[in-house]
Amino acid sequence: FAQQIKQPTQTISIMASTTSNNNKKKSPKTLLDKIIHAIRNQPPNANGVSRTAIAKYLQCEFEFDYKSKSTQLKKAFQKGVQTNKLVQTGQSFRVNGDPVPDQPEE
Repeated sequence: FAQQIKQPTQTISIMASTTSNNNKKKSPKTLLDKIIHAIRNQPPNANGVSRTAIAKYLQCEFEFDYKSKSTQLKKAFQKGVQTNKLVQTGQSFRVNGDPVPDQPEE
């Protein structure tokens, strides 16, 4: 009876470790990569995603304290624009090369 209990738990632990390795995605490493990830995971908008929405997404998903690290965030946005990875429209950003959604006519 003790062997029957051990075998299912061993099988479950093996299956759990196998599936967790397959489902792991590469998480963005640099702050600019995290910003790009945040922009791509927001609803599409012709102007892009606001700086505030990106900061709040970073706080929720990556536990990034944007209030105390505002200088780092600002420099990451600047670097993204300078390297043509991001396109800035006012206080909104979008990823360069991603399709721009049409603005709905009112």
